[in-house]
Amino acid sequence: MRNLLYSLPLAASLLFFPNTVSTAEAKDITVNFDVNLDSGSLVGQQFSGSFIYDDTGLFEFGFETAALTEFSFNFDGSQFSLADALNPFPEAEFFDGDLVGIFFASDFYSFEVDFFGEQFFAYVGDQVSGGDGFGDVVFKTTGDPPADVPENFSTFAFLPGLLVAGGVFLRKRVPE
Repeated sequence: MRNLLYSLPLAASLLFFPNTVSTAEAKDITVNFDVNLDSGSLVGQQFSGSFIYDDTGLFEFGFETAALTEFSFNFDGSQFSLADALNPFPEAEFFDGDLVGIFFASDFYSFEVDFFGEQFFAYVGDQVSGGDGFGDVVFKTTGDPPADVPENFSTFAFLPGLLVAGGVFLRKRVPE
């Protein structure tokens, strides 16, 4: 019975401990981008778009991906969305928490990240003017990144259990 009384406060404090760690509140991140074409039949032109991804599951360590939940791009007079993607899983790509680029392809263009971690844009020119080309992509994240949100109730529930457990273990044992 006495062993049970000693272990209850410890078990209670350990039960609440995982909930006291600060967690990031997951949210949708909107990124606007500009494509500046530097070769091909459309050289010198600029096109804009945006995409949204959910940052749930990103740990900001190593290479990671997040599925795109929305995509919009106005290219050469046509509007493109996720429905136009040829690849089954359009995604945003990250390295150590930093956005490296997106992986998205349609019949007319593609966004890809090269071997060195640089985003590039490639497009197919039409049959008359020819001129397939490439361009650079500049990303602009809108809004603030998610902040750590402490779980206040769990912190208060953890402290009494920890105090009781500490008191039990620091208490001098009385010989029986």
